[in-house]
Order: sequence, then C-alpha cells, then structure tokens
Amino acid sequence: MLTPSSSLTPDTARNLSLLRTLGEPELSPYSRRQWLRWDATSRYLLSVQRQGGTPLRWWDLQLEETAPLASRAVSGCVAAWFLPGSQCVLSVTSRGT
Repeated sequence: MLTPSSSLTPDTARNLSLLRTLGEPELSPYSRRQWLRWDATSRYLLSVQRQGGTPLRWWDLQLEETAPLASRAVSGCVAAWFLPGSQCVLSVTSRGT
C-alpha cells in the first residue's frame, strides 16, 4: 500500500487507475511536466505545470467539476503546497518571489 509521502515511479504507477480527468487537455507540445500535491485531507489537488499552460491550478476533488477551482498564471512557478487548513496555497518561483 502506498503512503501519502510515496513518490510516483513506474513501479508505483502500476497500482494506479484512472478515476477521472481534471482540466482541459493541453494542446501545447511543451506541457509535459506537472508536479502534483494533495492537501492533508486529500480533498484538494494542486498542480504546478513546468512548461506550457497555466502554471498553478487546484481542484476540490469532492466536487464533480472537472474545471479547477482556481487557476493562476504565476511566472516562474516551480512548486506549491497547501498550508495547514487547506485555505491558502504557498507557491515558490524560480527567482524566489
């Protein structure tokens, strides 16, 4: 069984199955890298896209919506986390802003 801190690797990915698709498919040939995080309750999913598209998006997984709750164009965004309570998101950019 995978723990919340387990890394997604080709071996661990074999245990996953598609439940639904969130967001619109990216048509850009550069949208290949995506960094995902869940909040402590696994209710919210946060996505940081390294190339192409909108870099910062998050979803409420309890809703049936496929569109993100929020999308933000954060220039140079390289990582993001939910802060305790899941009401705020902390993002980090390549230049430290």
